[in-house]
Amino acid sequence: MAVTIDGSAGITTPGETITGTGSKVLGDFSNATVASRNSFQTSTTNGSTGIYALPNGTSTAASWQATNAADPTNASKILIATNGSTDVQLVSGINGTGTYLPMSFYTNGTQQMQLSTAGILTGTAGNLMLVQGTAQNLTSGTAAAFTSIPSWVKRITVSVSNLTGSGSSPNIIQLGTGAGPTYTTTGYLASATALTTTGAPTAFTAGFPVVQSQTSSYVKSGVGVLTLVDSATNTWAWSGTFAFSTGSTGTYQAGGYVALSGVLTALQLTTVNGTDTFVSGKVNIQYE
Repeated sequence: MAVTIDGSAGITTPGETITGTGSKVLGDFSNATVASRNSFQTSTTNGSTGIYALPNGTSTAASWQATNAADPTNASKILIATNGSTDVQLVSGINGTGTYLPMSFYTNGTQQMQLSTAGILTGTAGNLMLVQGTAQNLTSGTAAAFTSIPSWVKRITVSVSNLTGSGSSPNIIQLGTGAGPTYTTTGYLASATALTTTGAPTAFTAGFPVVQSQTSSYVKSGVGVLTLVDSATNTWAWSGTFAFSTGSTGTYQAGGYVALSGVLTALQLTTVNGTDTFVSGKVNIQYE
């Protein structure tokens, strides 16, 4: 049965319209006995109930909204909305000076995933947590850094393409801790070797190697993966496969591990001597 709402007086008499401003439909929607709460239900016997929010006239947008305050003027809210023919939306929004909140997804009585206000999707163990960094063009400088890596990260993929440098110092990956960050430059137990030769691998202690050796004419591409081994000791393992496409031919396998003094917050691509500069190429990371 339709009702008439007049101002803030709540439900008054049967009718078909809501008049006044700031009107409210009042009822028991929080009874501890769920079956005793007021509800919406179709009048069709054995029929399914569908609740609609409809635009008026030529408008093409409508939404259901819920706020976190009795006065919605300055509140956080969630919207389930239509946006013309563009899309449908699930939105964490605000009214006035309200605060944007992260959006959490629950099932089985537990928060399983959360979308932060920065757009980072995280979840419980076993759920995908993938964030892509911003690709860096390597046309100058001695290091390319990715900072502000979240503390929950357990795996980082480092990708390089068409990388060349000014000298013969091999490229390495160094890990950083703290807000600075401070990069760990010693203590790596790592090596790299060419898969096409029988020579001994080259050991690296200043960082995780990209390739075994190089000159300024070598063009390198490939992918390396950092994996958290032990969060108690902040120990990370490295495994990568890279190749020379110009200047030399060959595929190189690299690996190793390092225990950091704190939680990983950054990494940088640089060289063993720290003075050779980039000439060309790109580097990017993905973390999860």
